[in-house]
Amino acid sequence: MAKARRKSAAKRRSTSKRKSAAKTLHKQRFPNESQAYRTAREWLLKAEMELRRKVEAVAALIGEIVAADVRRWSAIASLLLTGAAVAVAAARTVRTAVRLGAQADTAEVQSTMARTIYRDHLMCLAAVGTTVILQTIFA
Repeated sequence: MAKARRKSAAKRRSTSKRKSAAKTLHKQRFPNESQAYRTAREWLLKAEMELRRKVEAVAALIGEIVAADVRRWSAIASLLLTGAAVAVAAARTVRTAVRLGAQADTAEVQSTMARTIYRDHLMCLAAVGTTVILQTIFA
């Protein structure tokens, strides 16, 4: 009976460890790693994965142009729109978001940065939405 309880408790502990590990993108922990560091690391990993997806989308559009799978003007327009969204994200949005996350500026400056990030996201949404429409209708 006691052995069964110990086995059950061990199973609950391993399940809870798996659940907490599932919340993160990686399992590796570093010595003296703070929660703030881990959170920032998670954010950077997510940003890297998003950038990789965007680069893959641009590469796919270039492949369509080279292979002539779609109308050339549609593929070029899609490439330009996607390239603009990636460029804005890489050049301005990420840098502004990192600065905003540091919370080193005044509330007024932080508010301005938040609005800038919002506008960048709206522009990227419009560019990606237009690309989806072009690819759906003219592909």
